[in-house]
Amino acid sequence: MAMKAAAKLLLTTSDHTLQRAEGAVHGSNAASANVETAAKAAAELSVSIKEISRQLGQANQVVRAAAAELPPPTRTLPGSRTWRRRSATSSS
Repeated sequence: MAMKAAAKLLLTTSDHTLQRAEGAVHGSNAASANVETAAKAAAELSVSIKEISRQLGQANQVVRAAAAELPPPTRTLPGSRTWRRRSATSSS
């Protein structure tokens, strides 16, 4: 009878161990899927950041080109000693 009780105890312990192992496998698979999802999102974010950087570079070039074509300012900041309006005919 002792052998039968020991066998039953081993079977029960084995079942519990199997359930825990299956739970660990499911948890591991879920974690792996989450890592893959995060990696894909990071790759997409990297592509987006590169594109934004490229567009900012283009915008910077356009602004610099436009600024280079502007005439010099016609006045300095109000409140400074040299503040005055310049006319088209003045040579200041």
